[in-house]
Amino acid sequence: MDEIDMKRIAEDAVETSKQFDGLKLDYSLDSLNDLEDMIQYFRDLNRKGKLSETGAWDLAVMSGAYMGEVLLRGELGERGYSWQMNNNGLPVVMDQTHRNAISPLSKIHKKLLNTQEGSDEEGTVMAYYQTFLLLLTQYPSK
Repeated sequence: MDEIDMKRIAEDAVETSKQFDGLKLDYSLDSLNDLEDMIQYFRDLNRKGKLSETGAWDLAVMSGAYMGEVLLRGELGERGYSWQMNNNGLPVVMDQTHRNAISPLSKIHKKLLNTQEGSDEEGTVMAYYQTFLLLLTQYPSK
């Protein structure tokens, strides 16, 4: 996936996180909890009408790139996953067989757009990743 440098975009998330007290995006799996806090801040901005549609997408790309990099530096990278374009031209973290993929950008974009007060039907990014791992265990690609 030469046309989009997801690692560079993930670094933008690390730099952005420095504006938040107590957040540390260090590419560890635990840092997905800090990423969740940052996403919730952006979601609150969107809820208040302070994000444009383009702004929400840009934040989703930045945050999703970071999430994908965390996953690739951990278990998914060990399983041979990498950034690839899906059939819709969206960067996803996909296995070598092209049968299993996780879309951090889409996940986070949905979270940002779900602005209904008091609800978070999208769940956390950590839960999304853990569910994906559970599905891989139950239904491994062949």
